[in-house]
Amino acid sequence: MAFRTEEIKSYKTVVICDDCGKEEVLRTTIYPPNFDTRMNDAISRGYTFKQEGNQFKNYCEGCKQKHNDL
Repeated sequence: MAFRTEEIKSYKTVVICDDCGKEEVLRTTIYPPNFDTRMNDAISRGYTFKQEGNQFKNYCEGCKQKHNDL
C-alpha cells in the first residue's frame, strides 16, 4: 500500500464592520489576498470604507446609514 500526506494551506479573508462588529467571509483561497482583492470583495458585498488618518474604517450596509457623510 502507498500513502501520501499533503499539507494544504488556505487563506480565509473576513471583513469586520468597525461600527457593529459584524463579520462576513469574503473568500477562502490557497493564495494570499492582496489589498485590492480584499477591498473589491468587501465593496461587492455592500461594505463602505472611510479613511480616517492612515486607516480605513469598514461599515456594513446597516451601519453606513449612521455615517451620513459616506
